[in-house]
Amino acid sequence: MYLFLKEPPLRNRLPLSFRACLFTLLALLVLIPGAGHAADTAIAARDAEGLHYLTAGSGDAVILLHGYTQTSRMWRPLIPLLAKKFRVIAPDLPGIGDSQIPADGLDMKSAAIRIHALAKALGITKARVVGHDIGLMVAYAYAAQFPTETEKLVVMDAFLPGVAGWEAVYNHPAIWHFRFNGETPELLVKGRERTTAEILLAVLAEWDFRREPDAATGYQELVARRKAV
Repeated sequence: MYLFLKEPPLRNRLPLSFRACLFTLLALLVLIPGAGHAADTAIAARDAEGLHYLTAGSGDAVILLHGYTQTSRMWRPLIPLLAKKFRVIAPDLPGIGDSQIPADGLDMKSAAIRIHALAKALGITKARVVGHDIGLMVAYAYAAQFPTETEKLVVMDAFLPGVAGWEAVYNHPAIWHFRFNGETPELLVKGRERTTAEILLAVLAEWDFRREPDAATGYQELVARRKAV
């Protein structure tokens, strides 16, 4: 398991989403020898088990789980590279993006169970699971519940509840967005979804949209269309 709970020395020079792609590429392509399959790297968008997902390639499976305020599209720059060696599955987490909003079970454990159900529906019996930001928590829950079906685990760019030091990050007053949920925030956001998305993306400007110039606009359009953040 490759666990990156602390930011690397290059954090001031490399934007967050670029670091996520870089670490994933290193962990899956460099640190895992012998993997390799010729594959079509074209990305397809599909739906199954109530989840929207991007997929490309063939061979051993890699499941990519996105972070906060993002969707599977954050992985688009990386998917064609991984698809040269792996079968890539990048879902929108439950309730996010174009995936269905569950009626219950909104915790990370339940999200992992739903991602596992998608994997089973796609005939995947063993996978390398990668989690970025809040996707880290879902990835860890996936590996904890389905250890024999998790070949490798990559978790990065966020804290993991239960691992020493996470409370200080979660309770930091400057990181307000962790608790920006519930009835009051929803009342503040209702009818202003696009504006909220613009503010969040501006606040979290460290995330790099230069690699995919229309990404920020795409997230704003999605939030406005679904009337949810």
